[in-house]
Amino acid sequence: ELYDAFVMHGGGDDPDGVPALLMRTNIAMGGTPLSGIDDKEWLAKFLEVRRESIRHPANRATKKVWSEATGRIDVFVNLLAIGNTNFHGPITVRGDFKGLVP
Repeated sequence: ELYDAFVMHGGGDDPDGVPALLMRTNIAMGGTPLSGIDDKEWLAKFLEVRRESIRHPANRATKKVWSEATGRIDVFVNLLAIGNTNFHGPITVRGDFKGLVP
């Protein structure tokens, strides 16, 4: 998930960059997994923060394209929901990125 976030958001210092997403997640959770926060709860919050950034980006020029990419978050939400945080395969994803195929 973090790799995918870096690919889409980048590692820059803009409000939609991964460092900003991490900071907002850490603030919302009151810490990080290293400080004792449950890693699955932290990841769920990160996905929520990332989805919000995709829906309402600071750079308005990216809004249309990014709004069409919220499905990529659904894939990670579904993997987290089924407990596949280690990405054990096979993993089948529909072409429209709406989530995992049942």
